[in-house]
Amino acid sequence: MVGLREGLTKYGPANSTIPTFENLMDSRSLFLTANANTPYTWMWINLNHGPLVAEIPPNVLRMINDFWFYYVTDMGIVGPDKGKGEILDSSSGV
Repeated sequence: MVGLREGLTKYGPANSTIPTFENLMDSRSLFLTANANTPYTWMWINLNHGPLVAEIPPNVLRMINDFWFYYVTDMGIVGPDKGKGEILDSSSGV
């Protein structure tokens, strides 16, 4: 993960540089559990300067894992807005 972070931030800053694979994974991919039918993208999120607001388009499947690949949250169709692209206010429970 340190190497991934260093390589990614060479192309741009955290929270705004989002590389996306041009092709689906196959047997030559260097990922342990990548699916061959899933388009992959990732970004390095840095929360040292406060929270981050993410705009997620409707009807997508997204999730956030931490540095050690522990689950953090779901977004999109399985997230709190159920893929509708609504703005959620955690203080009101909506």
